[in-house]
Amino acid sequence: MERIDQGVRDILLKITGVNPVESHSLLKDDLGIDSFQFVQLVVELENTFKIRIDDAHLNMNRYTDVASLSAYLSEIAKNAEGIA
Repeated sequence: MERIDQGVRDILLKITGVNPVESHSLLKDDLGIDSFQFVQLVVELENTFKIRIDDAHLNMNRYTDVASLSAYLSEIAKNAEGIA
């Protein structure tokens, strides 16, 4: 999960320009993520981690902070590897 968390933070830094991006950073309030940037974030995450984020989970209100987004991505990665 640490690799995913760091990757998410790196992508968010690239998209928002906000530094530092911490695991507890709130996507909207601290990083200023808007709906356009959220779509950009999803595309970057899917390309970087070679995953597919289910359309039912494409709701930016679902992920309040970096940690909640990283946890969701870790779960996808485990399922993709047949671990979960």
